[in-house]
Amino acid sequence: MDWDKLRAFHVVARCGSFAKAAQEFHLSPSAVSRQIADIEHSLGVSLFNRHPRGLTLTGSGEILFQNTAEVLEKLRETEMLLKSDRNEAKGLLRVATTFALSNSWLTRYLKNFFDLYPDIQLTIIGNDDELDLQIRQADVAIRTALPHQPELVQIYLTTFHLRLYASREYLDKFGIPKEPEDLSQHRLLVYGDDAPNPFGNINWLLHFGLQKNQPPRTPFLRINSAYGLTRCVEAGLGIAAISKEYAIAETTDLVVLPNFIGPSVKIYYVYPKSLQKFKRVTVLGDFLRETLEKENAEQNSNS
Repeated sequence: MDWDKLRAFHVVARCGSFAKAAQEFHLSPSAVSRQIADIEHSLGVSLFNRHPRGLTLTGSGEILFQNTAEVLEKLRETEMLLKSDRNEAKGLLRVATTFALSNSWLTRYLKNFFDLYPDIQLTIIGNDDELDLQIRQADVAIRTALPHQPELVQIYLTTFHLRLYASREYLDKFGIPKEPEDLSQHRLLVYGDDAPNPFGNINWLLHFGLQKNQPPRTPFLRINSAYGLTRCVEAGLGIAAISKEYAIAETTDLVVLPNFIGPSVKIYYVYPKSLQKFKRVTVLGDFLRETLEKENAEQNSNS
């Protein structure tokens, strides 16, 4: 069986769509569809149920998916063994993370990382869809906690907290809210319903301090991007719940409102157990963990 076509099958199964899978391969949907048709023809079975709203695996497709996932993982591991020395911190490392983390958080640590490991060839894949490490769409991922999966190593890095922020211009004009009920008199900027949301109750400021029988506050603006929400706050449009670590640049002049603390989320460095002896896989996680531990210790000593 053609390994490239088998990998295409796994990506289509995960995406549930030829079009979405095609975007990952930089191919046309018809080209991906032909690869799947070739597999179905060679096996003499149908692998997907075609529906107007997407694709689902048939019984035969489920069998193929379950029984070839480990094969693809071993193939990728073999490729890494043949192409590099597992004991050296050099070579290609593909890191999957969210758009927000890749845009405003991870990049601030890269200079110091490359100073220590100049032979690592880093590829950062910003994607709010969760890439499958088991079939090696990426080597490692930086993301929120997962359900326990024994085939993945998860290294705790840090915790992001949602706090309320506003610009000095806004607070000078509208005043500083001091109690939860004061929020009802302010312009509240929140995330759209389809915004990527690792925090759970991400729009908690619409309910914060209200009685259970009270309706939620009406937002002044909704936007489905953490980056866009931060820019709106910087422009003086209102108050928003933002994670400083997640979306705020170090040079910003935003003011944190100390009496309002929202949900938090833990961030992990994740990779398959089969790669845990490859130094180029582990060095980035170790570097981030040690760097963040130092940052947290400094912040605690200054508070």
